[in-house]
Amino acid sequence: MLAIYVTIILVCLSSIVLGQAILRICGYASDTNLAPALGFSALIVLSSAVFWLPGHRVTGGIIVAIVSLLAGAYAIQSGCRPRAAPVITALITLGAVSVPFFVNRHSGIIGVSIDDDFAAHLTWASSLYTPSIDAAVYPYYPLGPHVLAASMAGLLGTTLEPTFMGVLMAIPILAALTARAALARMTALAQVIGGVLVGIPYLVASYLAEGNFKELMMGLILLGFALTLRQLSRDRDWRDRRAVVLGIMVAASMLIDGRVGAVWPLAAASLWVVAELLSAKRMPSWTTTRQAIGFIAIGVLAAFVASLSEFLRLLHFSGNVPGGNVTSYISPSEVLGIWFSGDFRNSPVNVFGAGLFVGLALMVAVYAAVWWIRRRDFAVPAAAASSLILYIGVRQDTGPYLTAKALAMVAAPVMLYLVAPLVSVWNRDIRSDIGRLAVGLVALVFVVGALWSSGFALRYARVNSDERANELVSIAPLTHGEPTLYLAEDDFAFWELRGARLSSPLEYGAASETPFEMRKANAIGAAVDVDSIVPGTLDRFRYLVTTTSQFASEVPANWRLVAATRNFELWRRSGSTVPRSILAEGNAPGALLDCGTSLGRRIQQSSDVAGVWDTAPVGPAFSWSIGATALPANAQGFVTALTGSTLTQNLSLPPGRWEISLAYQSPAHLYLTMGNLRAVIPSDLANIGPFWRVGDVTSTGAPMTATLKLQPMRLDLAEQSAAVGGLAAVSLPRRIDIVPIVRACGRYVDWYAR
Repeated sequence: MLAIYVTIILVCLSSIVLGQAILRICGYASDTNLAPALGFSALIVLSSAVFWLPGHRVTGGIIVAIVSLLAGAYAIQSGCRPRAAPVITALITLGAVSVPFFVNRHSGIIGVSIDDDFAAHLTWASSLYTPSIDAAVYPYYPLGPHVLAASMAGLLGTTLEPTFMGVLMAIPILAALTARAALARMTALAQVIGGVLVGIPYLVASYLAEGNFKELMMGLILLGFALTLRQLSRDRDWRDRRAVVLGIMVAASMLIDGRVGAVWPLAAASLWVVAELLSAKRMPSWTTTRQAIGFIAIGVLAAFVASLSEFLRLLHFSGNVPGGNVTSYISPSEVLGIWFSGDFRNSPVNVFGAGLFVGLALMVAVYAAVWWIRRRDFAVPAAAASSLILYIGVRQDTGPYLTAKALAMVAAPVMLYLVAPLVSVWNRDIRSDIGRLAVGLVALVFVVGALWSSGFALRYARVNSDERANELVSIAPLTHGEPTLYLAEDDFAFWELRGARLSSPLEYGAASETPFEMRKANAIGAAVDVDSIVPGTLDRFRYLVTTTSQFASEVPANWRLVAATRNFELWRRSGSTVPRSILAEGNAPGALLDCGTSLGRRIQQSSDVAGVWDTAPVGPAFSWSIGATALPANAQGFVTALTGSTLTQNLSLPPGRWEISLAYQSPAHLYLTMGNLRAVIPSDLANIGPFWRVGDVTSTGAPMTATLKLQPMRLDLAEQSAAVGGLAAVSLPRRIDIVPIVRACGRYVDWYAR
């Protein structure tokens, strides 16, 4: 957790001082409050430019730190000092983005199991300095954010997970501070409330809760770009060097989102120019036109130079990445910031109440249009309106996934467009007491609704525990450079076992390096073990990673256990794997051989030996209930329960000692009580399917009640769902005997062979 917050502080401070220095050099006043967005853009550009030097992320991190220190010294010399309102704004926003950690009781990667794209981004970021980078990532994918996170990791000497999370969580803080460029003349209370709302509007909170960073970065830069246009309009100072600021932001947009990234700020600029011309009611003089052409040329040149490090990649990336976790179009009204749902893809439970608030937000949008136009302040409305036009175009040409992204990108500028007119009421901009009271009440309701909506999204964010991830990282050095097969279901395995030539039945963000064939079900929810793989293809691997649960098929004799953790075992192959066949096992490690069937007779005739369990395992048992209410299981046999629930089921085991295993996916810890077993099961958001060893229980032969308590989220601020599979029991010590096939009839068979 410390590395996350150190990264947040470094990114925020570096952005502020870099932005201040660039503004001063380019002829802007140092108190324009444009520094956070501009400085972040400069960080993206700088880290992308220097990362490819020898030493890569360490060199990049050191250079970024040195440049930031020099910029900080320059800013201090120029008289820049922190003020109370922005500090308070930053601290409140920091508290808001920390809500997922607080509610989930631990820090980690946000959004796991909802959107696991972060697994791919970590893998890509770790491949940045390898010759195979273009093979490792989606073709020509923009890598600006990855380079910045890697540079921070190199500077701090830590792994990428905390620095990438820190960069993500810093963005709302920078947006909140940038918003002060439009709020600086208002009261301190208005600056704080307005800044926090702009920093963490509903869709920003929702995308943060999924661990998505591109949309938040694009929103921050678009916000800064629009406010820079606003400053230019106020100053009426069009010296060429001032265009460099806009060029840096456009370049950063492209380094984040490809050449498509430039469309959003350029569309805002185009609409702003039209609004300014219509407001002037006359055509500009030739001198003004020539000055504008020169200004634009310098901005374009600055954008080109600043993006040269990735220019060829930007030219080829279309931005239309297939897939996504948004399968239906979301309501465009979500961009207004009020939506009472923990998941932006779902409608609020109280549709009528939510509709009233959306209607209020639409009224605010109309009032805001009048407020901005009366002041001839067109930059922020131009950014909001142009984004709406682009959203319509994206919706026509693409699917729900990219359309939702288009809305999330503009959430911060739209919120500034809405909230600035409302909080200005505290400046006594409205002379009428009745008018001021009416706007004040609307402002109060809107602010409460917007904050409550963002709180919904942040409270329901899922944060993965790193316990099992750290176990995989600990054994990763043993598999470095070797063909390794991971027999569990974790979208982050390719990152956690980085360095290995990894393959896995379920791939996410990376392709298996060694092909293999499956002979059992290969889908989320399926328990995968060594017998799920065609034996001949097992010999393509040097290492095999399995869970420690005994409720699994016997690993062939030519594989030797070389390392073990609480949850994983690492096996190394020596020699060839003897081919063997299996029965129709489903999610179990074996099945009873019925020699009275035609299939059983054929197996007897074609096989010589079988691996037979001395004592058949029990389960998996799926009869979970809450109180007297039985929980219905889905097609894979899993039930859904909310955190804070208590599930029970009865299980009868023959006398003796038994290992208990469980398949599950849960954002919170689980507590299992069964006989003399008291076990704490760690939260885990990896794909449900594998069985995980829980502990051992001693049975007297009498029925036992298994009680599974799902830990509530902190202060019961949210009720998140968990998937609970069946309980499985294996008699200890487990013994699998090799017997003649004729002696396997009616017994529990793991495998059979000639």
